[in-house]
Amino acid sequence: MRKKLLDIICCPKCRGDLELTAEETKREEIKGVEEEIIITGKLVCKNCGKIYPIKDEIPYLLVEEV
Repeated sequence: MRKKLLDIICCPKCRGDLELTAEETKREEIKGVEEEIIITGKLVCKNCGKIYPIKDEIPYLLVEEV
């Protein structure tokens, strides 16, 4: 996941802002611009507290309905 995606994504459950906790990152040059890529970590909603994992650079933003 590109770190700059935090500017445009939100919690799918409540639309709150997400806070990133990165466990593994790398820097990559994309179109001449160096970007930070999150390989593993988690996104935590600042509003409802829902946790969304990031695995293999993919944020899993799914809300389980009970």
